[in-house]
Amino acid sequence: MRRSAEATRADWSGVPGYDFCETDRSNNGSKTYEVLMISGSPYSSLVAINGRALPKESENEERQKLEKTAEHRRLENVQHHQKRVDQYERERRRDQVLLEQITNAMNYTLAGTETVGGYQTYLLDANHWPDIVLPAQPPRCLPKCAEGYGLIKHHSTG
Repeated sequence: MRRSAEATRADWSGVPGYDFCETDRSNNGSKTYEVLMISGSPYSSLVAINGRALPKESENEERQKLEKTAEHRRLENVQHHQKRVDQYERERRRDQVLLEQITNAMNYTLAGTETVGGYQTYLLDANHWPDIVLPAQPPRCLPKCAEGYGLIKHHSTG
């Protein structure tokens, strides 16, 4: 788990310098977004649903939203720009602290493997370390962590 968290931290440190795609999966299917850094913060543009490219009309709507957002950010005043970028940085720091807290607060043991959404995953049991002192306000997800994790077994960062 620590190696996974370290790899995620390394990936996150490069995010502000790169555009990328991400796919959000749920029980209802998946949505794939192209994430572009525009004037200091990310913008997500929907590019596919359930692995299929958007219809031309939806693709054009997404392109218009992107152009409108880029123009809005280009014209925003210094205060609005700084507020937006500061918010993004706060969210990144919060996420990094959460990842560190989850990594340090839990003892992870391999419970098995399973195919989830077409991906071979490791199943991990996560239990609080008996001597760990959690923050005054632990992240809301920590109580759910004891139910277990699924991590993609083979991950390529290239």
